[in-house]
Amino acid sequence: MKRKGFSIAAAALFALLLASTGFAQSLQVGTIEGHVLDQSGAIVPGVTVTVTSPILLSARSTVTDAGGAYSFPSLPLGEYTVSFELSGFRKVARSGLTVTAARTLTVDVTLPTGEVSETLTVVGEAPTVDVTNTNIATSIDAKALPTIPTARDV
Repeated sequence: MKRKGFSIAAAALFALLLASTGFAQSLQVGTIEGHVLDQSGAIVPGVTVTVTSPILLSARSTVTDAGGAYSFPSLPLGEYTVSFELSGFRKVARSGLTVTAARTLTVDVTLPTGEVSETLTVVGEAPTVDVTNTNIATSIDAKALPTIPTARDV
């Protein structure tokens, strides 16, 4: 009877340890979120938001939703830079953002309008080369032949 009570208590303790390690790991991350607006205060959907940090193996990107909102959950603790890009607006970057444990950092941004830019595409064609006719002929007259250096000349 004691063994049965002991095994139930051991199983309960084991489950408690697993739950506490999962909870402790969830405290080791944070979130960056916010909204993107234009200069008039209107929401801006479709903005590419990129977060970079030396802590991350590669940059993470997302696009703002119809409400102009974005979110980067489960970021490791550390310093981050967040950049915002959309055609027709100037790129905005916020650096020195510190993500702390189990916290949400709100970064709302107003995108200034940018200059209209043009893209110039140059299309060139390769010169035509006749690969079917490989014969090249040159005529040398008798007067020019003695003036051409050869391997027999000293």
